[in-house]
Parts: sequence; C-alpha cells; structure tokens
Amino acid sequence: MDNIDRKLGKLETIQSTMDTLTAKCECMDKKVSQIESKILEIEQSRQFDSNMFDNLNKKQKEIELLAGRLKEHEHLMQHEVIDLKCRSMRDNLLFYKIPEEKDEQCEKKILDFIESKL
Repeated sequence: MDNIDRKLGKLETIQSTMDTLTAKCECMDKKVSQIESKILEIEQSRQFDSNMFDNLNKKQKEIELLAGRLKEHEHLMQHEVIDLKCRSMRDNLLFYKIPEEKDEQCEKKILDFIESKL
C-alpha cells in the first residue's frame, strides 16, 4: 500500500509539473502570437515607409528636373532682357554740354538746340 501511495504521490507531482509546463507553454504560445502580430505590423509599417521613401525620391527628382528647367528658362529670359536693353539703347542719342533745368521738356529743348545750332 505504501508503495502504491508513493507512486500515486509521484504521479500527482508529475501531473502538477505537467500542468505547470502546460500553463507555461500556453503562455509562451500567447507571447509568440503577440510577437508575430507585432512583427507583421512592423513589416507593414516598413513597407509603408519604403513606399513613402520611393515616392519622395521620385518627387525630389521631378523637382530637381523642374528647377533645372526653370534655371535654363531664367537664363534665356535674362539673355533676352539684355538683348532688348541693348537694342533699345542702340537708338538712344546722348547730348553733352547742354545745361539742364528743373521741370524742362527735354525733347523740345533738344529739338530747339538742333534747329538753332545745326
């Protein structure tokens, strides 16, 4: 009988240990599931970040291309402005040693000067 009681005691100890191990395994399974879920979320977040990075790179290249075109256009416009200034100044005449007065009509004064002196 004692032998049976000892064996029953050992079986109960083994059963208790098994119950504890089973509970720990279930706890570990829950933690593994939570970790897998978090990893999936991180992977999705990483994919989103990667897509955003690709989009930003694409937009940056477009902006750089546009900036280059704008610089070329600005350069052409400056060249045209300089050309137009030079063309408009080509027809200008400069008169020296004619006294200036306040609120005078320059065109009339020059015409009078030309008529009287030339």
